[in-house]
Amino acid sequence: MSIQSIQSVRGNSGLSDLLERKRTIPLEKVPDHTDALRGEKKTEGFNNLLSDMVNEVNELQHTAGDKEKQFLRGEISDVHEVMIAGEEASVAFSLLMEIRNKLLDAYKEVMRMRA
Repeated sequence: MSIQSIQSVRGNSGLSDLLERKRTIPLEKVPDHTDALRGEKKTEGFNNLLSDMVNEVNELQHTAGDKEKQFLRGEISDVHEVMIAGEEASVAFSLLMEIRNKLLDAYKEVMRMRA
């Protein structure tokens, strides 16, 4: 998708405003590397990142399913809310599958280089 098509969808001010903003990071958001300098390891790792992603996708799918059930029972009258939840879950699942596929490709490439 090109920048022009994104701007036409979001309006001309959406992307240009984002690009014109001052790029500063609040001090609270700057990562603290003092633990790494002391030799202490943090428990956040790639494994935790992947399991968190899987859990978030699972939660989005359950939420979409719950909204669909609520819509069918008549508890939700806005079909847009149901469709948005379903699409969020679908996009998140597609992203997760693409990440999985890329990881498998990288693993196969490393195994091929090892042989």
